[in-house]
Amino acid sequence: MNDTDLKKCPVCKSEKLEEVTKKRLFSSVKELICKNCGAVFVRDGGMYKLVKVKDRANPIWIEYGNRFLTAREWNNIANGGMSDEKQREVDISKWILLVEKGHVPKIIKDPSPVVLRRNEELIMSFSGISYWETRKVRKTTGGYAGPSFRIAKGVYFRVGKFDATSRSYEELRRIDTGNLTITNRRFVFTGRFRTIAIPLGKIVSVKPIEGGVEIARENRVKSIYFTGINETAVDINVDGRRYIEPLSETVFTYILRNLIKNSA
Repeated sequence: MNDTDLKKCPVCKSEKLEEVTKKRLFSSVKELICKNCGAVFVRDGGMYKLVKVKDRANPIWIEYGNRFLTAREWNNIANGGMSDEKQREVDISKWILLVEKGHVPKIIKDPSPVVLRRNEELIMSFSGISYWETRKVRKTTGGYAGPSFRIAKGVYFRVGKFDATSRSYEELRRIDTGNLTITNRRFVFTGRFRTIAIPLGKIVSVKPIEGGVEIARENRVKSIYFTGINETAVDINVDGRRYIEPLSETVFTYILRNLIKNSA
């Protein structure tokens, strides 16, 4: 028995598996069968797949049926654990819930150009962030109305007046790209052309948008927008298990809201 063997049946979690060689037309296949619950596993290299159970309502079949997992993963399942992929999902969900409830992790991927003040603590710093604002745009459409007359080959003269309509609307425009620094006191963007420093207490609302956030400030009518947040990787550690995941706009929003509450 070694680390590549299944110690006991992951489905009923009681009996050992019996190896049986079944012959086929031009080959043979090795199956691991549990005489207690009828579970059948096939082996391919160092991987095992659960291919058959008597009870298709069994939660192990529902979760892992017809999936290749390592012997270590199946043994972990047999002892009440789960697969690596499922463990990752559970751990990341647990970490996100902690952040939502107030946990503030430090995410410092790039040096911050911001000079910290007394008792100010650096929480997040990363580059490649785009700063956007809304701008009013006016568009005019229309043309000449009326008949046209041919006065020469390929030349026409149109009789009538020019009818045009004009409308204005707002569109997002990227203003600058640079570093985003967040401390326990301030939200600071430093770009090539713009620098924006907002005390956390002056931020009215934070909303997640695709790849970033929308920030509304006190005494300002228009919101400002920052994207590129999700291009930053965050190091997640749950009970010694480590994952590197993109920083989602939702998690970023949770962190910033927590900092705003703590600054009040």
